[in-house]
Amino acid sequence: MRVRTTHDESMQFQIAPMIDVIFILILFFMCSAGAVKVENHLVSSLPGTAQAETPVEIPDEQVIQITNDGQVLLNDRAYDAGAAGRRMPELLATLMRFKQSSDANKAEALVTISPQPNANYQRVIDVMNACAVAKIKNVSFRVDAEE
Repeated sequence: MRVRTTHDESMQFQIAPMIDVIFILILFFMCSAGAVKVENHLVSSLPGTAQAETPVEIPDEQVIQITNDGQVLLNDRAYDAGAAGRRMPELLATLMRFKQSSDANKAEALVTISPQPNANYQRVIDVMNACAVAKIKNVSFRVDAEE
């Protein structure tokens, strides 16, 4: 059985179906372009450190209490409870933030150290060192009257 192969030399490029496909693609992109939402630019400012022109009244005195067992309380909140050593990273970070906010508000940073009568002197010195590292220069002492 013989297979016939015919070479049809009359094949030509059909342009009409190609134009139809191009028009459908243009129509699709024109319809989908209308559905795209334009993002608007929102003007917003992020929180940060603000500089004040005049001093702002803020609680400018922080009270640090040192108990007889060596616990350090800043405004009645315990700091570095598990730290038996001389470094107090939580207290230092809090004092540094306090100093930065006081400087930004053009207020004076004041710290009052109030040790109990039988508090360890080394713990008082550790608190004073934390104040020095935080660059707080106004440190005062308060001694509670014994009853």
